Amino acid sequence: MCKQCMQALLWLLLGCIACAAATWESRWKKSTWKESEGAAGEFKLSAGKWFGDEEMDKGIQTAQDSKFSAIYAEMPQTVDNTGKDLVVQVGTARPLVAGDQLDCI
Repeated sequence: MCKQCMQALLWLLLGCIACAAATWESRWKKSTWKESEGAAGEFKLSAGKWFGDEEMDKGIQTAQDSKFSAIYAEMPQTVDNTGKDLVVQVGTARPLVAGDQLDCI
């Protein structure tokens, strides 16, 4: 992977870690996709149900079930990966709850 791509990926990962700060809402923007249909979900800052250090483990979490959730943060510079592969990996977690009927797609 090229140096610029690595820097962009590192910036993205560090940005995800930094989003746990109290000002995460000023950095991350909620998409307006699905708002007109009343199907857009909200976000909150949370460590979730299981954590080691509640303050250090906080991150952006969806706040409503059965909604469309979309959020983004602008990058301060353009990344040029012409002729190179760019792989972006995103991790998600969803605790299973007994009797839960929510289908994930």
